[in-house]
Amino acid sequence: MISNYQPERDQSPGTRSQEEASRAGLPMASGTLTAVRLLKAIAQETRLRIIELLQQEDSLGLPAGVIAASLDIPPNLISFHLKELAAAGILQKKTSGRNIIYSIDSEIMESFFVEMMKYRVLPRS
Repeated sequence: MISNYQPERDQSPGTRSQEEASRAGLPMASGTLTAVRLLKAIAQETRLRIIELLQQEDSLGLPAGVIAASLDIPPNLISFHLKELAAAGILQKKTSGRNIIYSIDSEIMESFFVEMMKYRVLPRS
């Protein structure tokens, strides 16, 4: 028996999933790739806490220092998590004076939840 095993290579986020789908002959919809990217970004407790805090602020947004202080997280760690959430498209950034204000991109989150509804399990009648 010939094995198709190939060791994992260091790749950017999302690339491996697209390659695997391609090898299997399956198309990967852009909505699915976006969902995978968002799931990777929020699969961490601190990032979920950041999202929860920003949701409570009625989409006005907060500067990184306020987020860090509110969640009792060191500034260097909050910067890392905010960068990851922004790179995934979950957070929007705008400059206000010397501050960067972070807020949730409600359109991205809404499309994410719509995409996730495809995977819901309905009760059997």
